Amino acid sequence: MSYTYNATLNFVGCPVSVQLNHPSLTEVLHKTYSALEVAQRPSNLHYVVSLDSGTGIMSLEQQGGSCYQTRELGELVFLLEKEATISIQSLRRDLYFVHSAALEHLGKGIMIVAASGTGKSTTAWALLKHGFHYLSDELAPIDISDMSIQPYPHAICLKARPPKDYPLPADILSTSSTLHVPAYTFAESVCHQPVTLSAIFFLDYQPGLSNPTVTPISSAETSARLYANTLNQLAHEDDGLAAAVAIARHVPGYSLVSADLGKTCQLLNEVVVKL
Repeated sequence: MSYTYNATLNFVGCPVSVQLNHPSLTEVLHKTYSALEVAQRPSNLHYVVSLDSGTGIMSLEQQGGSCYQTRELGELVFLLEKEATISIQSLRRDLYFVHSAALEHLGKGIMIVAASGTGKSTTAWALLKHGFHYLSDELAPIDISDMSIQPYPHAICLKARPPKDYPLPADILSTSSTLHVPAYTFAESVCHQPVTLSAIFFLDYQPGLSNPTVTPISSAETSARLYANTLNQLAHEDDGLAAAVAIARHVPGYSLVSADLGKTCQLLNEVVVKL
């Protein structure tokens, strides 16, 4: 008996339909995108994800577009998100997409910008234990018209387990290279509404230090570092530089040198309270 599951995901207001042919793939989708699943609706973006039980090969195909095959679950999740994000950027040119974690605290939105694998997702996970609310750990879509961050609460993706003071729930999705923490395991900490951007922190993880530091930086440095972490700058007018400058003029930037995770969270809490 054949199996088919149809899901609709809400990516920053754009419905994305995904069809799956195996229960294990449905479980993966739910763990990764539970907070983005909505009632089925018409969509211009359609993906088919399939598993060949005989060979173990998983396929991702965009209707009228690209097709990928892999045996690695982590790569499949990465490819689906990458393809959807690229497509959505063309539909939501009003949004400026930054490679950044995004959180809310006391009505204020913050971004934690850093290269992949340098601790921003781990920091985002830890901050949830310090009263912060989750918008995203990887992608911060900014509405330049009102300087707000749009929520994108997919599963938090970690490269390694966090320190013991910040344990993971039992129900996670493990791949050969990543750990995905489903949003439903911390549903009370998920923020589903846009939040005004109040500060941008550029993370520099230095584990040899005993204490973290936060240092204000100029708007020029903020715009340059923000631009360097923008996704697909060419999708925007003036190659996205004007948008980066506009954000930096309205929102303060800080250099965050992170050491001990608990102390870093405490310091961020103190700084955000004073914003």
